[in-house]
Amino acid sequence: MAHKPKVGRPPRQPKSLICGVLNILWDYMPGTPGFQRSRWSSELFSLLLNKLCKVKIHNSRIKKWLPEIGIVRRLAEEQLKKLKRH
Repeated sequence: MAHKPKVGRPPRQPKSLICGVLNILWDYMPGTPGFQRSRWSSELFSLLLNKLCKVKIHNSRIKKWLPEIGIVRRLAEEQLKKLKRH
């Protein structure tokens, strides 16, 4: 079977660098870098990656990568109740 070339623009930042930074950030509470939140969100990770590393990455990409690096995303209880109703 022939190897298919990848289509599209290559990534600007290596995935390993971004996942490494996410792992480091995960060890700290979101309030540590100055945010008034009690837990992390993919949007918050995206903001910090842009601020600290000048890496522009969409929060949906971060949501995809979190399980790959062992970070499990949990929904708040209120959101779970809303999902069960629908």
